[in-house]
Amino acid sequence: MKEVIDTVSVALANGDTENVGNVVMQEVNRTLLSAGVDEVWADKIDNLIVLLFIIGIALLANIICRKIILRVVAKLVKQTKATWDDIVFNHKVMVNVSRMVAPILIYIAIPIAFPEHADSDLLDFLRRLCLIYIIAVFLRFISALFTAVYQVYSEREQYRDLIRENIEYDILAKNNPADRIRLDELVELMLDTVCSKRSSIRIAGDEFPTEVVKSRFLKLEAQHIQYVLDSLKDNPPHIRNIKKYLLAALYNAPLTIENYYAAQINHDLYGRNRGDVNWK
Repeated sequence: MKEVIDTVSVALANGDTENVGNVVMQEVNRTLLSAGVDEVWADKIDNLIVLLFIIGIALLANIICRKIILRVVAKLVKQTKATWDDIVFNHKVMVNVSRMVAPILIYIAIPIAFPEHADSDLLDFLRRLCLIYIIAVFLRFISALFTAVYQVYSEREQYRDLIRENIEYDILAKNNPADRIRLDELVELMLDTVCSKRSSIRIAGDEFPTEVVKSRFLKLEAQHIQYVLDSLKDNPPHIRNIKKYLLAALYNAPLTIENYYAAQINHDLYGRNRGDVNWK
């Protein structure tokens, strides 16, 4: 057996599939004869056995790709913040990629099952069938990839329009000309959060389900964004992680806006008479 494996390995390294087929066929034939199969029948079914073995290996590789590799990749993609991997590793895209595994393996290995017919029309016909299937699946893969690209970016644009409409972007931009760039940054941060594929998002040290954060961000209005812009002016400029700070400010805006403006009113009305309180 070791000699057979070594011979097959050398032949595969040299790309000599015909020699691999001869070695494998001899080993299968020898195994059938040692199992008590008649020599005539052994010669008839050895090709079929090798062919079924090749198909079985190809189908097993396909199952491994779908059940294990695709699931692992999907979990890894959910942990990233990038958008490109959502497109490339879209479920439909990856399923079409996995569908090419079996026919490619069969296309490469099928000459091993018919070493005596290496140049025959039958083998050429079988390989052409595999090639046609591979091309068909590849075209479906390309179609799924372009569809995923369109869906991701069209969904992003739809959410951008919805967010801008919810916060009355044009009015905010007109009322805050000096903060136009900062306003755009808030919109993009909200958009990235709403379109996130992660299962949870960390805000102020706590993990929240993405759907909860998404729901709150889509309910933000102009007054909440104005509040965040105003609070940025009152806070010191040396914030270590501005993205985390803005994320927390946006998420907590509906909860803290009333107290913020109430504190400002109290300060304006009574601060000069009572003296400012230095909260530490």
